[in-house]
Amino acid sequence: MKQKNKIIISVLLSSIITAVIVSSLAIKGTKKALINKFSEVEVFNEVGRVEIWSNIQELLEKGCSKEALLYVKHEKASALSGLKNRELLNISEERKSNIINLIENNKHKGFFRVPSC
Repeated sequence: MKQKNKIIISVLLSSIITAVIVSSLAIKGTKKALINKFSEVEVFNEVGRVEIWSNIQELLEKGCSKEALLYVKHEKASALSGLKNRELLNISEERKSNIINLIENNKHKGFFRVPSC
């Protein structure tokens, strides 16, 4: 009987240790995958911002300030629409109230063609 109990305890301990090791490795892999995915998304967003700034710069260099202003207003309205149903975490109360006010007064129209002059 003692031998049987020793075997059962050994099997249980082995199972528990294996489960802990496997779950630890799985968590590390999941963390790494999430960090990589967030990094990819941030790069994608940053490329989009650079393209927008390039378009605005081009308009301003051509002397098209009205068109550039229209483009900036559209991009701001688009960003505010994206923030509309999101939690504004880690933002000071003063900044948060300003953004909430802008979101509430936002009149985003949707599709927009980059202006030219």
